[in-house]
Amino acid sequence: MIHPVQRLTAPLTVEDGWTLAKLHRESIPDGFLTSLGLGVLRELYLGFASSAHATIHVSREEGRIVGFIACAEDTGAVYRDVLRRRGVNLAWRAAALLLSPKRLWRATETLFYPSRGGFEDLPRAEVLNFCVRSELRGGGHGRALFETAMRELADRGVRAVRIVTGASQDRAQRFYRAARCEEWGAAEVHVGSGSVVFIHRPLVVTNAE
Repeated sequence: MIHPVQRLTAPLTVEDGWTLAKLHRESIPDGFLTSLGLGVLRELYLGFASSAHATIHVSREEGRIVGFIACAEDTGAVYRDVLRRRGVNLAWRAAALLLSPKRLWRATETLFYPSRGGFEDLPRAEVLNFCVRSELRGGGHGRALFETAMRELADRGVRAVRIVTGASQDRAQRFYRAARCEEWGAAEVHVGSGSVVFIHRPLVVTNAE
């Protein structure tokens, strides 16, 4: 089945902002950003949508969002935009949680990991988050979202995109291998938490199922 994909543009509706946040929480329940709460996630997606350096595409069934992919053509530029436009709201929503030194350190790692040693040679473009409702995975939504997002990045002149997956995210890694992404190797975005990094060349035709 062919699933139509829509590009979301700023300003996001209140409903869409909360929907993306809830879908993120459902798809990545153990992620650091999820631990900061739905309010922080919503602010992040509002920020992504308002950045000229980011894209958000969604897939719908019966009018409801059932999957999305958020990408950056330059991750550093996107996070600078988010901090400039949504920083006060993010700080207010996350203030109590970030009193924990561990959480504060992990937030710093998330924002600045692209400039750390070992990552500087990776592409600036990145898949920031990619989620599909669990009961609909394998039905074609992921493939439609990924291919549409990669075509737009290619149209913007992007020739390589980095994709960071958790070391235990076997399903995601199988998807990217099927999409002919190159496995760059292992890395640590957060100290003590392993990741597997892929690189996708948007001009390459994909065969993901």
